[in-house]
Amino acid sequence: MKENSIGKRTWRYFKKTVRFLLSAKRSEILTFLLFFFIATLFWFLENAQTVNETVISYPVKYRQLPGSVTISGELTPYVRVTVRDKGMHLYGYHFHRKSHPLEVDLMSWKNPEGVSRIPLSAYEAALSQALRPEAQIMRIQPDSLRIYYIEKESREVALHLNASIGTAPQYMLSGQPVLSPSTVTVFAPPAILDTLSCVETEPVTFKDLNDTTTAVLKIQSIDGARFSPGQVEVSIPVEAYTEASFELPVVGKNLPQGIILHTFPARIRVSFLVGVSQYAFLSAEDFELSIDYQYLTEHPGELQPILLSKAPAHVSRIRLSPDKADCLIEINPQNRPL
Repeated sequence: MKENSIGKRTWRYFKKTVRFLLSAKRSEILTFLLFFFIATLFWFLENAQTVNETVISYPVKYRQLPGSVTISGELTPYVRVTVRDKGMHLYGYHFHRKSHPLEVDLMSWKNPEGVSRIPLSAYEAALSQALRPEAQIMRIQPDSLRIYYIEKESREVALHLNASIGTAPQYMLSGQPVLSPSTVTVFAPPAILDTLSCVETEPVTFKDLNDTTTAVLKIQSIDGARFSPGQVEVSIPVEAYTEASFELPVVGKNLPQGIILHTFPARIRVSFLVGVSQYAFLSAEDFELSIDYQYLTEHPGELQPILLSKAPAHVSRIRLSPDKADCLIEINPQNRPL
């Protein structure tokens, strides 16, 4: 029923539109629009054959500087070129300007004083290559670029991964992410180098990882500094995990000679998550639980916290059950004075 209603309304609007277009008054409007379109077309064709001037913004592409040199101040991203040619050609120059950037080699203009003025008239021939032979370049703005070169020192600096890493359910990191290389060479003025203890990658987020993942990351920029290399590779080891546990005795730490420590309970369950590839290589000897004798003497009569003194680096979410115990101190009879 609803589809029939929509169809009827559509048909009704269609008939109204046809009657509107066929009416005498509407025919006059359509005739006017037709002649207006024709007049516009003739104007466009005439203008396309007329010689005019227009300003075209060409992007500037700077060749990469060596790491030991930097530029003080911002570089001009565009130059404005006034071109004289037929109108139809001028339209084409605007459309294709981005595919014809002006390439500037800054190092070719560097001098011992460290300050150079690059006349853009020297690049008029290069700009003309993007134009037709009959086109004329009237002006280039700005007419020159003033460049200040700064020599930089260098130092090897440690690299830090700035990342948020999340794994899929039932998966875990099976080791620490590895950056390659782990250090980068930083080229910067001494005032900047002296403040750097490390540099970071650009912030990145990894979500729902279910396998070992590698990615190429850029180094977070620092004003006045350049890096070599400018990007690094990170490898994030990920694998499925399983839950495991051991029951371990508690040993006493810092016990005086002749003192024996008894805990209640005598054994503590250690539960943890471990990657499936490492599970077969684990043993109870890889863990150690302890109670500190000095803390015990300072807090007599209290439940003593159990310390995890040793654990493998590739296990996570370690839980002790219980995590406190009653303690009894016994003097070894063999060490009693006669």
